[in-house]
Amino acid sequence: MDDHICVSLLLTRMNIGFGMKNAYPSIEQGCRNIYASFPLAKFLTQMKNIALGGLISAIATFMWGFLFWATPISQPAMKHATPEQNTAIREMLKQNLAETGTYFIPDQMHDIDGFMREHREGPLATLHFRSEGAEAMGPGVMLQGLFHMLLVWLFVGWVLSQLPQLDTYAKRFRTVLLFGIASAVWSTLGMPIWYFQPWAYWMMTCVYDIGAWTIVAAILARFIKPV
Repeated sequence: MDDHICVSLLLTRMNIGFGMKNAYPSIEQGCRNIYASFPLAKFLTQMKNIALGGLISAIATFMWGFLFWATPISQPAMKHATPEQNTAIREMLKQNLAETGTYFIPDQMHDIDGFMREHREGPLATLHFRSEGAEAMGPGVMLQGLFHMLLVWLFVGWVLSQLPQLDTYAKRFRTVLLFGIASAVWSTLGMPIWYFQPWAYWMMTCVYDIGAWTIVAAILARFIKPV
C-alpha cells in the first residue's frame, strides 16, 4: 500500500465528511495495517495494554485483599490474645526490646548450647517488632499497598509481553497462573518448614496469593496479546 494513497484517503475523508466512511474499506484497512506494522505503533499499543492490564489487576487484587483479610474468611488461621494478654505482652516488649527489627526467640547468636536446649524445650517465636506506633490501615498504607501491587503487575505484564509464542488466551492465562502458584508456594510454605511457624497462617497466606495470581492471570491474559 502506497503511503501517498493513505494520506490522500485521509484528506479526502476529512473533506467529504463521515458519510463516505465505507467508500474505501479495503484501502482504509490497508492503511491501518501499515500503521500497525510500524515498530513504534506496536510499542505504544503494547505499553497501553500493559498499563491498562496492570492498573486493573492492581485494583482487582486490592479488592481481593480487603475481601480476604478484612472478613471472616481468613480468621481460622488466626489466634487472638485477650485484652489483658495484649496489654501484658505490649508492656513486656516495651521493657525488653528497644530497636525496631526482627527477633528470633530463642536467639542463637550468644549461646549456641543454650539456644539448642531452649529450642527443643520451646516456646518458639518470631517477632517482627516496631518500637514506634503507626496508624492502622491509614490512607498512606492503602496507597503504598496499591502502588506496590501496581508495580508488580506491570512487571508481570511486561514479562508476558515478551513471550509472543503465547498467542492464545489459554496459554497466557496458564503461564501466569502456574508461575503464580510456584511463587506462592515458594514464598509462603518455607516459613513453617524452616522456622517452625504455624502452618495454618502460611497455608492461608498461600491460598490468598494463589487467588490473587488467578485474578491477575485472567486480566493480563485478556490485555497482553502479541502485536
